[in-house]
Amino acid sequence: MKKNISYIVLTAIIIGIIVVTQPWKLGRTLHNEGTDTTAVQLENCLPAEGNESIRIVPVKTCIYMENSGSMDGYVNLNSEFKDALGKIIVKSNNCSSSTDLFFVNDAIYDVQQTALKGDINNFVSQLNASNMKVGATGSSNINKIFKMVLDKTVNDTVSILFSDFVYSIKGTDVSSQISNAKNATMGAFMDAIKRNPDFATIILQCSSQFQGKYYDRNDHPIPFVGTRPYYIFIMGPYDKLKYLDEKLALNNSNTGIPGLTNKYLLSSKTWTLDENTVQALTTSYTNSLLIKPDRNGFDIDFFKFDHSNSNWDFAYALGLSNLFVDGSYLTDKNNYEVEPGDVSVIKAEYTKDPAALSEVAQFSSPLVLQFSMERTVKTPNMKVRLINKIPAWVSAADVADDQGAVPSPTQTFAIGSLIAGVYEAYQSQTSGKPIFEFEVKINKYK
Repeated sequence: MKKNISYIVLTAIIIGIIVVTQPWKLGRTLHNEGTDTTAVQLENCLPAEGNESIRIVPVKTCIYMENSGSMDGYVNLNSEFKDALGKIIVKSNNCSSSTDLFFVNDAIYDVQQTALKGDINNFVSQLNASNMKVGATGSSNINKIFKMVLDKTVNDTVSILFSDFVYSIKGTDVSSQISNAKNATMGAFMDAIKRNPDFATIILQCSSQFQGKYYDRNDHPIPFVGTRPYYIFIMGPYDKLKYLDEKLALNNSNTGIPGLTNKYLLSSKTWTLDENTVQALTTSYTNSLLIKPDRNGFDIDFFKFDHSNSNWDFAYALGLSNLFVDGSYLTDKNNYEVEPGDVSVIKAEYTKDPAALSEVAQFSSPLVLQFSMERTVKTPNMKVRLINKIPAWVSAADVADDQGAVPSPTQTFAIGSLIAGVYEAYQSQTSGKPIFEFEVKINKYK
């Protein structure tokens, strides 16, 4: 009898090991099983800092330069545009398994088949408005360019597209045509996401000196010398983009992208934060008399308010280095939503406060969310969400019509609608879910 029991115990242990180690689906589709790859992986716990190191990953980088006449002004002088293009080419060539250059307009043209063939590291030093006249450069169809480039962004490929991204829209029915163009952009990105649910996009807005002709929405040329924005779309598998984001130093306008002004990252991922990525602060950003965290350091066991204050302020530190979101978005308090409604985010900042840093030494660069709660609140438990919406800078960069006039140095015709098309493609996959959320439970308070 004892022998039989031993066999039963041994069998149970083996089954337990299999259950722990076998990647059961648990209601999710594993992309490497050849099953339905249209499912989007949602609501994963964000990896804690240090648990998702950026390793060397094989990536093929394809760099596309839209070369219609509107781009001549960026290369007629030694501009920030040429500096940024050159740095991305050299850095990409150093960290990618291969780097290829293309011009793109009505079709895609390999630079090695043009007069600029040779060492790609010397490409920018030879680049001028004359020798980049390859293909139909008289005008550009942005959505056709998107479709061609996205169709080639497969497997381990990342595509980097440089353009001013001005829609060519003629006639008087501007708003209707912009709407149609936006829908076409959305469709192109929806197709890319359908092919690969892990498809992600980085949008960079950059500023550069310009000397040439600005072409308005009707392709009417206007001579212009001054500063103009342009954009870099970096598109490909999520892990490849995270890798290049670090290697190309895309957050730093000095070492990475000269003239970088804004950044926007899009993916179909949403996250749940837990005690490995969120921790209550007990000494800083608070006017409470006592905050005693629960064992997990995440929930609060006891909260003693200072009743002489009309509002009670407290804070949480977040370790978000593994989050695919730009820091400027995280520090905009308007991007957060809190339940109940009488709790609000009053500050979002990367802290340098010594007391706060000593409490969360495990976070390399902690983001602090400071909350203010009305004294009348009845249920202090709360849910916090980072809402997925278009960053505020996009609206500021948008101009509704450029007919006959050059927009301001920070604005681009219909760029808001173009980026909205990309955003809505991703929203169709996430169904409006927040980028991340976490819930705080307060056991006792007085």
